[in-house]
Amino acid sequence: MSELGAKGFQKTADREAAAFAVSYTVGVRDRVDVYSYPQPYAGPWRWGYPYFGRDVDVTMYREGTFAIDVFDGKSHQPVWHGWATKRTSEHDVKNAAEIIPPAVATIMKNFPPG
Repeated sequence: MSELGAKGFQKTADREAAAFAVSYTVGVRDRVDVYSYPQPYAGPWRWGYPYFGRDVDVTMYREGTFAIDVFDGKSHQPVWHGWATKRTSEHDVKNAAEIIPPAVATIMKNFPPG
C-alpha cells in the first residue's frame, strides 16, 4: 500500500519480523431508508387542508463498504479498523479500480492511531 509507504512503513516478506499485517474487505449490500414526517414538512409547502397526516419517503440503493483491518505482528490481535461507505452504482462496480485508491487514502488518514 502506497499510503503506508508514505507514512514511513516498509513492506517485508519476513512474517516474523513484521510489526503488523493488513487485511481488507470489500462488500456491497442493498439498503432501504424510510423517512416519515408530518405533511407540512413534505414540501412543496401547502397551507390549509390537508394539513394533517404523514408522508413517507422510501429510498432503495446499494451501499458499498471498504474496510481495512490491521493486526499486531506478534500477537495477531486486531489493533485498528477503518472503513468507508458509499452509495454505489453500476459504474462503480465496473470501475472499482478507480474508486478504491481514494477510499484507501481517506481511510488511512487515521492510521496509525494517536
